[in-house]
Amino acid sequence: MRTSHRTELDDLPEVLTAGEVVAFLRGIVGRNAVYDLLVSQRIRNRRVGQKFLIPRAALRDFIECRDEDAVAGAPQ
Repeated sequence: MRTSHRTELDDLPEVLTAGEVVAFLRGIVGRNAVYDLLVSQRIRNRRVGQKFLIPRAALRDFIECRDEDAVAGAPQ
């Protein structure tokens, strides 16, 4: 699954809107959770007015961090 996300992630624009992040993470986290992650800066972003702008690199960092957390929490 991680490989397919990397391929899709590379096809996204350099800067995404919150809606694009919600669509990309569909099935992993819900819409409200994405907004919570943005407000808390767990997914790095900038706000322009009421609009969230998310660098693609920030989304990549979030996904990689989640992958590392999943591996660290897996039973051995």
